Amino acid sequence: MARPRLPNERRKRITMTVRMRVDLDDGLTAVAHLRGTTKSGLVSQYAAELIRLEQERDRPSFVEILN
Repeated sequence: MARPRLPNERRKRITMTVRMRVDLDDGLTAVAHLRGTTKSGLVSQYAAELIRLEQERDRPSFVEILN
């Protein structure tokens, strides 16, 4: 039994989403390679940088939480 076909518009959106994800994945792989790390390491570095920036911006709240 064959699967029912998706409407053309929905199929085009799904195809575009998949292509965008593949392009993003390829881009992350290239940046990670240039920085001498993995994609996972790149994401970890980015998350650590965001946390550091948030802590600097809201230092009193973080100091209060730690005490």
